[in-house]
Amino acid sequence: MSSDPEDSPGDLETTAPETTDLPPAKRERQTLKEEITAMTQHRSLCWSLFSLGWAMGSIGPLLYRIQQFYGVGLSELSFIFVSTYVGIACGGLVNMPLTEKFGFGKTMAFAVVIQAGACGLQFLAVPFRIFVISFSFGGFAQAVQVVHANAFVSQLSSDSAERLAKLNAAFALGALVSPLSTTLFSWAQHWTIHFLISMMLAIITLGLVLVVFKLKEQHECLREGGANVVPKTALPWHSHYRQILSRKSIHLLSIFMVIHSSIELTIATWMVIFMRVVRGGGTSSNYIVTVFFGGLSIGRVMLLGMSSKIGETRAVYIYISIITILQFAAWLIPSLVFGTLTVFFIGIFIGPIHPIVIGHTSRLVPVEHLTGSIAWITTCGALGNAVIPFLTGTLMANFGIEALQPLLVGQMMVMSFLWFAVPTGSQADL
Repeated sequence: MSSDPEDSPGDLETTAPETTDLPPAKRERQTLKEEITAMTQHRSLCWSLFSLGWAMGSIGPLLYRIQQFYGVGLSELSFIFVSTYVGIACGGLVNMPLTEKFGFGKTMAFAVVIQAGACGLQFLAVPFRIFVISFSFGGFAQAVQVVHANAFVSQLSSDSAERLAKLNAAFALGALVSPLSTTLFSWAQHWTIHFLISMMLAIITLGLVLVVFKLKEQHECLREGGANVVPKTALPWHSHYRQILSRKSIHLLSIFMVIHSSIELTIATWMVIFMRVVRGGGTSSNYIVTVFFGGLSIGRVMLLGMSSKIGETRAVYIYISIITILQFAAWLIPSLVFGTLTVFFIGIFIGPIHPIVIGHTSRLVPVEHLTGSIAWITTCGALGNAVIPFLTGTLMANFGIEALQPLLVGQMMVMSFLWFAVPTGSQADL
């Protein structure tokens, strides 16, 4: 990856906005109470992402059932992804003004309420148009919670890299176990009961957010966990965004995440139909999502040490190369068993990339811009979550489901070139 002078520490110091107060002195160790508080905060946010992963993992196994229930084609079905993107985009863009006005705790609680409401609409099996719109509400809730959870954990005072990996592994774990429920209910008469379970998980999340964070500001919660709190700046949210969007590194990371997110969601959704129709997998194809997110969960934890040892920048190159070779092999070898194995190993090696990108972002930008930067990257990543799978569905409708494999291979190759262009910054791990 190339270095970029705009992200050097000197520039960060000279362009940092004036603050309303001075940062506290750095402490060497947390007290026992602070460690317990930080652990509780981390686990609460892990549950939040688990419930979001559960919701995301539901889409792929239920696509075929939704198509049969509402009597729609692949193109109409693809609007679920577009609706999700619209919600995530709105959530990412309004995250900073919402947080500035209401604070961290209240914004998180509001997002969880929206999440529960979206699940409620899906449980009621409302008309298809409203059903699709409900995914916008779910996407909004996902964006707000994911951004705040990643930004919060990245500022915890100890083991932030490990905690980030576990946080994102919790998301993958939710998507891993969700198909066990969707497959059980997919052909039942009342198949939407799965969404009732999703709503109950969201209600539990709401309880945790209210009890653990108590509707407080982020800096108050961080201080309770013993973190070195970054002072709140006097600049309004739109000035923060202006400074964030002036950085080339943020735009490159955003484009990278567009491709990365699209690969993950395409495998977790359209791959189910591919395995069912092209490879003859039958109803057992629903477990492809479990296989993929199982690999994702394992990879985010198992490869943490190796990524640090060989260098996170170099590790991403290796992981992208491996998943490209695996996907190319799955394209050429028409075997259900081999295809399932490749999905599992692709999950393992693509898993660590997202937490590495979040950690890389925290080294490239000032901490006061971290939440906004993650929000922007998440919003752009949502573009990959929606637009590209939507285009993939449209292309498969016109050229056949077999077009899925070469599209995935091409996206993985593009991702490798994009990572090369991302600046390292003088603080990045070489």
